[in-house]
Amino acid sequence: MRAQISVLRDVKFTIDQPSDGPPTGAAIVIKFLGDDLSKITNLANQSAQIIRDIPNAVSVQTSTNNNSNEFVLELDQAKTASLGLSPFDVSQIARAAVFGSDATTLTTLNEDIDVVVKLNVGNRLDVTNETSDIISIDALKRIQLPTNSGTVPLSSLVDISLRESSSAISHESGKRVVSVTADVAAGGNSREIQAQAISLIKEQLDIPNYIEISTGGGESEESNRSFLELGLALIVGIVLMVAVLTLQFNSYRHMSYVISVLPYSLIGIFIGLGLTFNPLSFPSIMGFIALSGIVVNNSILLIDMMNQLRKKNPKRSIPEIVLEASGSRLKPIVLTTLTTVIGMIPLAFAGDLWAPLAYAVMFGLIFSVLITLVLVPIIYTRNPGKLGK
Repeated sequence: MRAQISVLRDVKFTIDQPSDGPPTGAAIVIKFLGDDLSKITNLANQSAQIIRDIPNAVSVQTSTNNNSNEFVLELDQAKTASLGLSPFDVSQIARAAVFGSDATTLTTLNEDIDVVVKLNVGNRLDVTNETSDIISIDALKRIQLPTNSGTVPLSSLVDISLRESSSAISHESGKRVVSVTADVAAGGNSREIQAQAISLIKEQLDIPNYIEISTGGGESEESNRSFLELGLALIVGIVLMVAVLTLQFNSYRHMSYVISVLPYSLIGIFIGLGLTFNPLSFPSIMGFIALSGIVVNNSILLIDMMNQLRKKNPKRSIPEIVLEASGSRLKPIVLTTLTTVIGMIPLAFAGDLWAPLAYAVMFGLIFSVLITLVLVPIIYTRNPGKLGK
């Protein structure tokens, strides 16, 4: 679609992939911060051209794309004063020619009507209310200004130049900022493209020390922050599980048996994502964190039953107790696993955002149950430990 629409030069278009989650901004964001607006604007424009040459980088834009041009009139104050004029007099006449000035207000029963007087530049006879706003820069330069020694044209007192005009100047951390944004085409990786762009920009452009480059606000930064928060949540969850399991079994050994099943669920997650052609993404990591609180339940059921049988029959051998406990808990474990997996099936078809999460929970849970039914009985048989009081 980009290739087909790109032939339309007078149309601004944006092509993006719909997302089921919250907006994260552009995939690639590179910011230039400094006090020299002209310098950072030039660096941003040059960087945009560099990024356009990177494969899989599309929709490259700068925050100055919406800027317009304006004519700037710089007044020669010394010459103006020598003719007996003030900057206010000159600006009032120029403003009356371009925008007009409010002369009075007509009050009616329903509203107040402003009477605007405009200077008829060029003494045209066909001026109407609609065409009075149209004025050329050449006509503006020919405006005659009255002085004590006669009239002089406006062009003799001002220097007129065409410059870029910013409708808004963004600031960040107390500095002016101009940003370059880009999206990633299919098959591209935002992290790799952004790292390549930063490397090429520093290599090809002469960036002064007083200008700072930032990559904040893009998809990469949002992903890094999200994964960091998920990692902290996982660590806190494991610490809490360790505390609860230690209090429940009154044994560090049995607590470690329960927790040991958790890493094996990752194998099932990787297999499931590979079979369903889903990436290891933020939702799939969320599925692993949710899974960490589910897979330990089966280990708790097994070890708790083994401990109860040992307390009731202290003279029985450990292998017999393990076999009886495993057989009695097999049906509840399998049924609870099936109900959880079946309940996650609708979520797998709810959208591209939720499919990795659903498949991570489904395959991770199935694999962890198989490991639990084999691993926990084996390690408990080899080293049952002492029963907590």
